[in-house]
Amino acid sequence: MESPFRAHKLWRDAAEDEMLLTLDALEAYILSDPAVVASVLDNMPPAMLERDERLTRRMWCLQFIRAEHLDVSKECLTHPAAIISRRLLQRMGEVPSPQEKLECIFRAARVVFRMLNELANRNGRPAASADDFLPVWILVVLRAQPPRLLATMEYVSM
Repeated sequence: MESPFRAHKLWRDAAEDEMLLTLDALEAYILSDPAVVASVLDNMPPAMLERDERLTRRMWCLQFIRAEHLDVSKECLTHPAAIISRRLLQRMGEVPSPQEKLECIFRAARVVFRMLNELANRNGRPAASADDFLPVWILVVLRAQPPRLLATMEYVSM
């Protein structure tokens, strides 16, 4: 998609950052149409859709996992930040562009990490690490059950 823009006389001398901003804006405009996003997600290869369905079923089957199974304090999962993080992950199905979907994931992860640092600070422990983050993140994702997670990740990486 970039080649026609770079070759066009209006964009030939554009700076790289200006070109990237323009392409991002164009992508957001095209993907603001829910029909386009639905078409892309619905036309994924059948094998991908099948893997996505298996992942959804597996995440549903893993709902029995509780905080103590992963050595996570119950305080983490009942904290308002965990609820916000789950909602952000569920919101991925509502936003159209890949960038917005990634922002949902990034914000959800940031909220979880800030919550862990807040709880560590409150309890006089050192700052949270990846070892603290991963079990909580697993539980947040399992509880959120983001719709069409695998297809969405494939869509974002296109």
